[in-house]
Amino acid sequence: MQELQGKTVVLATNQLQFVAMADTVLFLRDGKIQERGTYQQLLALGGAFTEFMKEIQVDDQEEEEEEGVNEEEQDTQGVAAAAKGPA
Repeated sequence: MQELQGKTVVLATNQLQFVAMADTVLFLRDGKIQERGTYQQLLALGGAFTEFMKEIQVDDQEEEEEEGVNEEEQDTQGVAAAAKGPA
């Protein structure tokens, strides 16, 4: 990506996997900058950005757990249907 070297790129995203790669992160709330720094600096600060990242992580874990339960239910239903044999 040499064509971007030396240029400023503003990335507004909800794809949080890209945030850690940014040189500078601006964390906004209600349209106002709450915190500014590198990804590591903001995490170390322990402020609003850190709390936001923790909330996202918990939400992701809960979603994964729900998906796991649904898959287990489907597996159990499949076993029960197979145990009954043809109707």
